[in-house]
Amino acid sequence: MIRKSHTKNCIIVILSFVGLLLSACNNQTPSNSAPASAAIVEATVLDEDTATAIYADTVFMNGKILTVDQNFSIVESLAVNEDRIVAVGSNADVNGLIGDNTRVIDLGGNTAIPGLIDNHIHFIRMPQRWNLQARIDGINTRQAALDVIAEKAASMEPGEWIMVQGGWSEGQFADEAGGFTLQELDTAAPNNPVFLQILYTHAFANTLAIQAVGGDPSEGSRLGSPYIVAEPPYGLLNEQMPPVSAAQLEQNVLDVIAALNKSGLTSVYDVGRPPEGDISLLDSM
Repeated sequence: MIRKSHTKNCIIVILSFVGLLLSACNNQTPSNSAPASAAIVEATVLDEDTATAIYADTVFMNGKILTVDQNFSIVESLAVNEDRIVAVGSNADVNGLIGDNTRVIDLGGNTAIPGLIDNHIHFIRMPQRWNLQARIDGINTRQAALDVIAEKAASMEPGEWIMVQGGWSEGQFADEAGGFTLQELDTAAPNNPVFLQILYTHAFANTLAIQAVGGDPSEGSRLGSPYIVAEPPYGLLNEQMPPVSAAQLEQNVLDVIAALNKSGLTSVYDVGRPPEGDISLLDSM
């Protein structure tokens, strides 16, 4: 589900219905765990008209759930009803909210935290070419990053463009910092033009990409203006990226949301409106 809230030149996007993230953490009980009873919000939910019990839609049990209340209480169970957290506490506290149709999720001792909010992201632009991207975020060796690019190239038809649209830096590689050489990128993607953007200042590209925008590969892999610029359409390299079909764009939006959710993000604040693209697809979802 996508929910939007508009402000001047910006859009806030809610990416999932429950602000909750599961993370694979160790199973040791934290020292600042509060008694479960201290964190109970409401152990019984009643219908205002009939005074009958309302069961939760979803219950998370057997976890270490960070409530982020004023005491930073940690509890083991949480109940959700109609997109609202209605109870937190021990398994026993919340057990009464489990009905025949309640989805019960066993956290298996893992930690759950509230969903995170990214207050500076270009969500509208991200899906536009997402299926053509190789992502090297967080990869800390050069060869591992090149392997990601090579794997992406191997999955595509010769001549199809590949991009790394930011999300990386030249200093992230522990073994050998710095941008990629022409030889490295040509080896990783010999049959596909590829470029890796660094903010809006410069990019690293292989021979096929440099030739496609009228550059000279003999000058090396690094390209600055006019190949990468800060204003739409963001330079000659980005202009080469082909548009995607409406069906692919919709799938890209869902894939981007899944990637953000995997990182713990459940809401984002897009700072690029209005020049970064049409939001009619988001309005329809």
